[in-house]
Amino acid sequence: MNSLGISSPPLRMARPVVAVLITWLLKRLVFAAVGFHYAVFSEPFSATKLAVDFGTWVAIYASVWWLLARRGRT
Repeated sequence: MNSLGISSPPLRMARPVVAVLITWLLKRLVFAAVGFHYAVFSEPFSATKLAVDFGTWVAIYASVWWLLARRGRT
């Protein structure tokens, strides 16, 4: 039990959802800061933009997942 009285398995099951939401927000903030925009379904296909979009998503998601997992161990 944590300080809120919630057992940890439900919190562990919520970790992917929390990681996706945080990743989505951080990716939007990073892209807004650098002026990058790519709408996969409404713009013409660009392998470079898709690689940047997907690579940024993976890097941020992995970082967020690692931080949430590390936080859960303490």
